[in-house]
Parts: sequence; structure tokens; C-alpha cells
Amino acid sequence: MKSKSILSISLLNLAILAAGAIPVFSQSRQTFQSLPNGVYFYGESQMPDQKDTFYFVLRKTGNNIVGMSYAGMERSECFRGTVRQNTINNLTVAEVEPGSGIGWQFSQAETPFDLNELYRIDSKQIPEGALAQLQECVRLFSNTRR
Repeated sequence: MKSKSILSISLLNLAILAAGAIPVFSQSRQTFQSLPNGVYFYGESQMPDQKDTFYFVLRKTGNNIVGMSYAGMERSECFRGTVRQNTINNLTVAEVEPGSGIGWQFSQAETPFDLNELYRIDSKQIPEGALAQLQECVRLFSNTRR
């Protein structure tokens, strides 16, 4: 039985948490799209390394995003898309089933990814393992066609 991807599960969790979440950009008019190129860190919690909490490390280059998501660094996945305002659209998700022996499996996400439901965390707090995984995601998507 194929398990659901972290991104799919986290999108569902974000929808459930939306009622109680404080939007990332509610205090300013700045959108993710307007941020300079760089690496950004977002999470369901303002504190990094919380158990059972989803985190997202995003590399922004223009309107193109390559990112990785994880919960507890036990399992992660890569994704690519384009940003408009605070939403990542046209998401391609890549994941590996642990222990399956099968390489990367690609799929299209059915829903856009809304950053308004996450907290932005200082990028200096990104775990080393997450940065290494992000670099693997960048390599993965640089070797695949859009």
C-alpha cells in the first residue's frame, strides 16, 4: 500500500490548523514572491525541531521554488513549483519510499501550497541535514525536465 506523501499530509494538516494559525504575512504586505532570492525556512511551529511538526526549506530563484519538507528528519520529500504571492503552484513532488529499493517517484500535487498558514523561521536555524537534503532536491530537479 502506497503511503501518502509528507507534502499531501502537511497540506491537509495546514487546512485543519488554518483556523487557529496566525498567517506569516499578516503583519506586513510583503509576499513570498517579493522576497529576494535565497533559502527560507517555514514550519507549522515557530520553533525548529518540534516533534511531529512539518517543516519546509525553500530555495527561491525568481519565481521558481525548489524545496524539501520533513517531519523529524525521518522522511523527507522534494518539490518544485512557481510562486505567486504567497502560494506555490504547479507543484511537482518527488519522494522515495524508504526501504523500497525504487528510485525517486514523481507526481503532480493536486492543490497549491499556501505559505500563509506557516511560520517563517530564521534561516540560520535550518538543520544541516535539511540543507543537505535541499541540495539533493536542487540536483534532482536540475536533472529532470519541467
